Amino acid sequence: MMRVLIFLSLTAKMIYTSVVLSGSFTWSMFFMSIVTAIVLWGLAYSFGRRRHTWTLIGIDGIVSGILFADLLYFKYFSRPLSVYALLQTKNIGGLGASIESLWSWQEWVVWLDAPLIVGLLLFGRRLSSRTSSAPVTAKPFPGQGASRWLFPSHASLSRPFKMLVLSMLVIGFLFFLMRAFPFSEDLNVARSQGAFQDAPSPSELTKSSVAWLDNPREGVRLFGAIGHHVVDTLYYWKEDRLDVSEADREAIRTWFREHAEAGAFLPSAHHGEFQGMNLLLIQVESLQNFTIGRDVQGQALTPNLNRMLEHAYYFPAIYPQTIEGNSSDAELLTQTGLYPAAKGSSFYRFDDHTYPSLAKLLAEEGYDILAMHGDRASYWNRDRMFPTLGLHDFYDLSRLDADEMIGMGLSDRSLFRQLVDVLKERTSPFYAFVITLSTHMPFIIPEGSDSLSLDVEEGGAYAADYLKSVHYFDQTLRELLERLDEAGLLESTVIVLYGDHDGLLQKDSPSLEKALNLAEIDDETWLTMFQPIPLVIYHPSIEGKTFSTVGGQVDILPTIFELMGIPEERYNYFAMGKNLFSADGGYAVLPGGDYADRAWITPDGVTRALPEEVEGWLNLADLIHRADYFAENK
Repeated sequence: MMRVLIFLSLTAKMIYTSVVLSGSFTWSMFFMSIVTAIVLWGLAYSFGRRRHTWTLIGIDGIVSGILFADLLYFKYFSRPLSVYALLQTKNIGGLGASIESLWSWQEWVVWLDAPLIVGLLLFGRRLSSRTSSAPVTAKPFPGQGASRWLFPSHASLSRPFKMLVLSMLVIGFLFFLMRAFPFSEDLNVARSQGAFQDAPSPSELTKSSVAWLDNPREGVRLFGAIGHHVVDTLYYWKEDRLDVSEADREAIRTWFREHAEAGAFLPSAHHGEFQGMNLLLIQVESLQNFTIGRDVQGQALTPNLNRMLEHAYYFPAIYPQTIEGNSSDAELLTQTGLYPAAKGSSFYRFDDHTYPSLAKLLAEEGYDILAMHGDRASYWNRDRMFPTLGLHDFYDLSRLDADEMIGMGLSDRSLFRQLVDVLKERTSPFYAFVITLSTHMPFIIPEGSDSLSLDVEEGGAYAADYLKSVHYFDQTLRELLERLDEAGLLESTVIVLYGDHDGLLQKDSPSLEKALNLAEIDDETWLTMFQPIPLVIYHPSIEGKTFSTVGGQVDILPTIFELMGIPEERYNYFAMGKNLFSADGGYAVLPGGDYADRAWITPDGVTRALPEEVEGWLNLADLIHRADYFAENK
């Protein structure tokens, strides 16, 4: 009875999770879930009669844990877990409150069999032992060797039953091979992605017609929840590192040359405007542009940012371009000017690779370099990746006074106070890269730390908490400017701030509609009005100006170099973005990932499908990361 219960519960929970992750039911996922359950069932039996029940229970627990993690991850990011996300275990420690805020009965469904299993263990041992009768010799039949592996202690099971199980396994295995390893035209396209060979040609890099290679939800529809992880792992083993030929390297060099020749880095009237000055680059957790200049129930949401814009170059149409690396992808984009790797976080996958960077070029100009973040250094593997990016002097939580903690780490107020204390002791000019935390989900600001009072109807509390956290950040920003002024650093420092990614996702739009008393937000409106992040370049000498240029985080590095007077030839061999001051109208690529689907944004509107040429840019960037291209092309 125990074994039947576990088999049925394994099958049911895999089908349930597959439907949730993919958004629909398919017979393919149904069939593959049954086959997966049979394989796991047979695996337990291979351990022998005495241990197979406990092995089944262990397998059930492991599968339940994986499915539970899948459902939690999907609830926030609307995509299944990938093997790369599963490998980012160093992040789990700081996400306790965020994870706890996500789960509901829908995730705990996969553990519903646990009480029944415990009950059978406590009260049904005698019944269980009766159902596990001693094996009886069965007549030989084709595949008898396989049956001994599947049913070593149950040779008495009927021949038709065994044949049915073996047939399902064979058919399932063949189905898996046909779907997981495409043939004919699909194989050729997949090869151009680098999935089956070691050196794809950049000129052939186009979006694969094998949909699940780019969309994990398609993988779940085909293979089921656990089958998706199996396929994902197989491709992880195959594609993680590449050796590229000299012809491929020349193709990459040609792309960068043509990108520069097309006018990506044309100088503007702002060239060298802040040359030789201190640079303070602030990556603000989850800051979305729609919050700036907005009044909520008669209260200014960002009064201090609003005042900053009077002395700032303001770009309100900048898009987050992170994929699966989230905040770390934002850091990669702004520090290297490269699009992120297609899967996982480059901070975990390529921390031993070589990258040109903002910090390295400014160090060559004599800048004193430091980074500061109010979390532990290991989060997002920054302790290993920051030195790779030239950020060797890293102030993490272990080097700071943990006097006020909010959510994941040090409060923004304390972070900025300690930042100014550090900057007063540094040599000018300095480059300081600072990452805030207090606006991280679940957006809980301690009572008394924020002055925004909101009365929202039921269902709007989540978005209201986000707005309160942004208001809190805005208050700390005023204190930062005051402290810099008192320290005599404000006049000699240009401050650049931007959001790392969205705090509210499109799935949160109903809550935002209630919090702001808005009409229903459609897809197009979300992308154009609520998806963008701000880019603010502040200095007291600036006469405030708003630029309507469409851009992305990949454009921030060349734009900073334009302001700092760094010659184009110093960075045009690695920067994939453009100088926003000279861009005509601009454009932005949404590469897809945890925060948004793929899209091509121009002043004329939104195109959901990326142009083939733009697909090539993203695949080129992925090849650069995987091949460690800059190790030999400095």
